[in-house]
Amino acid sequence: MRAGRVDTRELRRLVVRVDAADGQTLGTGFFVAPGLVLTCAHVVADRSELRLLPADRALSREALPAAVVARSAAPADGAALWPFPDLAIVRLAAELDHPCALLADNDPAGGELQFQSWGYPWREQGRTPPGSPASFHFEGVEGDGFLTLKAGQAVPGLSGAPLVCPGRRAVVGVMTATRDAFNALGGYACPAGALWDAFGDGLPAELAALGEQIRRSNRAAVLRTRARWHRVVPVPGAADCVDRPWAQFERQPATPPSDLLHPGYGVVPYLFRDEPVAAAVRWCEDTDGPGAAFAVDRVTGAGGSGKTRFAIELCQRMAAAGWIAGWRRPGGDTQVAEIGLPRLVVVDYAEAEEPEDLRRVLDELRRNASDLAPVRVLLLGRSGADGSGDPLPAVRAEAGAPLRPTLDRSQRDDTVTAHLAIAQRNELFTAAMDHFRAAWWPVR
Repeated sequence: MRAGRVDTRELRRLVVRVDAADGQTLGTGFFVAPGLVLTCAHVVADRSELRLLPADRALSREALPAAVVARSAAPADGAALWPFPDLAIVRLAAELDHPCALLADNDPAGGELQFQSWGYPWREQGRTPPGSPASFHFEGVEGDGFLTLKAGQAVPGLSGAPLVCPGRRAVVGVMTATRDAFNALGGYACPAGALWDAFGDGLPAELAALGEQIRRSNRAAVLRTRARWHRVVPVPGAADCVDRPWAQFERQPATPPSDLLHPGYGVVPYLFRDEPVAAAVRWCEDTDGPGAAFAVDRVTGAGGSGKTRFAIELCQRMAAAGWIAGWRRPGGDTQVAEIGLPRLVVVDYAEAEEPEDLRRVLDELRRNASDLAPVRVLLLGRSGADGSGDPLPAVRAEAGAPLRPTLDRSQRDDTVTAHLAIAQRNELFTAAMDHFRAAWWPVR
């Protein structure tokens, strides 16, 4: 998977400041399931009532009452570091519509990219911390299960903050301790997966039960606001992996009037096709159907029947929603496949593709698709007088067992190219003339 980076402005929207009931700042936490915040056991200590202040003031400008509902054991021998896993779960007292951070279910691998965190470390003595980023490199796993981090400063107050790995595109750990509060020697983090898979003496029963609940609900909670999580871990240059054959019309000295009809300029308003576009958007955004991760649909029709304009309208809407959306770029299939973001790939003149080549492309995209980073492929085909133009039968003949169910679910949308009624044509003609005039003789 192509690695991204971490946008700390977006990451902080998932974070809360953990305060004692009297307002004292204790540390950091972050949303992991509806109404649930993950932090460190040593942050909450033996407290039962807390106040949580979201870093995203759009969620709340006031600290919210919350209760500690589960925590791991305190040190029995007075040790400075709390024993593994040093985790606690806090529940908000009232409902709050909030996004959640994606939890990784396995440890990071050595040599991965720099990890990023954001929390409430001390910044000035005697002042409430405003919230700050921190970055670290991963060294390995301690004998008791903690992750060892180097080359970053883990200042007190950062405990309970999420540790995000750009390569995994997920939270791999929870910051727990520093190796030196005054120097950039790194720190320790508890693996996120320890919440439901701690080893050794295991977890207290109530923490294990809630951890399993979070494991089951975390991904669904992230899917509900999938675009918000992808903004936390963007992939620079991802949009350049597809072609976007649309632009604003600007008349030049040699521009022919026929360009006013070019679908890439969109001068003519796209009327009477709202439902097909809306249905295609729903097809893209589906998160729980059999094609949630990977799906293929096609549109066939005669030249000039509206296939390209429909695909452009759909791509523009999905790009605005954070998808990588556009035309397949020759030689760029692997690049698109390796992007861990939602993707909509249009294959134009699909009937002209060699079936085996198209099968290979679809298989590569299928292998790199998931419900969090889905792939939708829209095949555009020009139909001949004999009704040909649908490439799917020939591709299916070349496909193996993993791809065939996807092809068998594929739908051909004929409403996209359906003829308009006479009244609709008249309305479209009138609207087109007005837009032609405005585009050809713009008011400066």
